[in-house]
Amino acid sequence: MVVSEGEEEQLELLRTMVASCNSAQELEDSGFRINLRFERCAGGGEEDRGCRHTLRLSFPARYPAERAQCSVEWPEGTRTQHEYINGSLSQHCESLVGEEMGYAMVNKAEELIREEVRDMEEQRMVRMATQQDDQWLMVGAATRFKRTLIFFHHIIAAGKRAAVQDWALELKLGGYSKIGWPGIVIVEGEEARVDAYVRALKRLKWQHMEVRGEEIEEVPEGSSVDLLRRLHWGFEELPESGMSVLAERCREAGLEALFKTSLK
Repeated sequence: MVVSEGEEEQLELLRTMVASCNSAQELEDSGFRINLRFERCAGGGEEDRGCRHTLRLSFPARYPAERAQCSVEWPEGTRTQHEYINGSLSQHCESLVGEEMGYAMVNKAEELIREEVRDMEEQRMVRMATQQDDQWLMVGAATRFKRTLIFFHHIIAAGKRAAVQDWALELKLGGYSKIGWPGIVIVEGEEARVDAYVRALKRLKWQHMEVRGEEIEEVPEGSSVDLLRRLHWGFEELPESGMSVLAERCREAGLEALFKTSLK
């Protein structure tokens, strides 16, 4: 294949890019196809070994006027993750027609893989959070009933949103979560189960998490926890715009003072 002057300039630019990137291990070029192998994401340490990947770039004769091709091979990734990452890279290539895209695609691939690695670590932490608690799903007669309001800098990640809701349901707690910035969780149920719920949430990585308010009631002899509930059965996730809805639900339940602890 004859490489034009413009193509040679792009090859040289990519060679320069690889030489300046500490994470690039090897550059191969055949015609105008290039494979970049990375042992970790740029700037990463040993914890980023899971980011090891190969970025494959293919440039047409009229590049950059014509669309280039880009794909990733990531040994740690599943088929579904590959489909998502390569689909996102394809869309990004389309948006860069007419521009030099070498650096942009390296950065985009690393960004997508880092996101997937973080999601996998988050899912692992979610599993571990309940396995480490020997009081999870404990049984026995409840003697105290508890309500707790927890404030978060934000609740956005899908894995954490699912954990907030699923754990509450597993522990037979009632309440709400308001996602977004800030994040708010209010739950009620047997004291031991509420405490187990809070411990599990604390084991996840949050930018900020703080128990802002608590209410505790004794369960009268011969009574049951369910008779002390003021919130609805089950657990409901409210949208980012749901702060006013949460405030109204708390007022209706006579828990306005507990809700106001989220505002301090």
